[in-house]
Amino acid sequence: MKGMRKIIETGLLLAAAASFFLLSAAAVMAQTVKVPNVVGMDYMAAKMFLERAGLKCVSGKDAKLTGSSKLKNVVWKQNPGAGTVMQKGAAVTVERYLFTDKGQAEPEALLPNVVGSTLSQAEADLRKYGFLKIAYQQKASKDPKLAGGVIRAQSPAGGKKYRTDTTITLTVERYMEPPKVTVPDFKNMSKDAAAEKLKALKLKGQGFSKNTPHKENDGKVMEQTPAPGASLPQGDTVKLVFGKYSAAAMEVRFGLNEAKTAYTLAVFGGAQPYSVSLEPAGNWVAGVFAVKPLKDNPQNPGWKFYSVTSRADDRVAIIIKEADGKTHRYTKELKKLQR
Repeated sequence: MKGMRKIIETGLLLAAAASFFLLSAAAVMAQTVKVPNVVGMDYMAAKMFLERAGLKCVSGKDAKLTGSSKLKNVVWKQNPGAGTVMQKGAAVTVERYLFTDKGQAEPEALLPNVVGSTLSQAEADLRKYGFLKIAYQQKASKDPKLAGGVIRAQSPAGGKKYRTDTTITLTVERYMEPPKVTVPDFKNMSKDAAAEKLKALKLKGQGFSKNTPHKENDGKVMEQTPAPGASLPQGDTVKLVFGKYSAAAMEVRFGLNEAKTAYTLAVFGGAQPYSVSLEPAGNWVAGVFAVKPLKDNPQNPGWKFYSVTSRADDRVAIIIKEADGKTHRYTKELKKLQR
């Protein structure tokens, strides 16, 4: 029993030690903070910013004289740099510009060449040399890799000395996602109407033609991709299929009837009467697949309807032969239907 008690006491001590270690590690993590970037800020604003982060702000002795009142008390350097992890309460030394009214000229510095740099790196390099006045010109890009921005040009060019109060203009190429629009329903629109709608939405169009036995569909949109209601970025392409009337064209529709007891085949156009037959892929006995004509529907003049029944799962070729001998073959996957 004494041995067991000793084991239990040892386990409790180890557990307590582990808990203390975890709590101590968490406490250490809670007492650290990343140093923010205060270069370019007014000294008082930088001091407040650092103190809010839990750090002390100390004014250094490496001050720069400036004849520009705009740079008076502006921080031009900090130590340690932004992103350094420090204990809360630690001191960050900042160096600032000191204004003089003795007519001293604005200091000059070598302007770095930042073309090709990322925007953040370019700004850091310019501030490092004392150039704090930066203007920007935006250039849109379709490349998502340029989301952070890349410098394509700068004015004045780098490599020469300039007064540090010179405004440096950067041309920034940056990915800008184009606004999205909702694709409308183009069905039955003419080519001109569809083109006008595409232009208004700043979308591109790609047209195709498809023979149709319906005169009313001649020159009108019959199909579109993507479907109405889809969301597309401006500049993307919508594919439109326009009908081209042909008396010899044929339209075929196929699907389950409402009761789901048989398939319905609907045929329009071509030379009537039609001869419709089935050709299963497997070796089935008679009656497994069957097709028979249905009565004409007055509400759908010109259409011919057929009932197709299936008592097995198989691929079936539907063969439609027109009165002039022209033959059409459509392959369908049929499922066994309840009778």
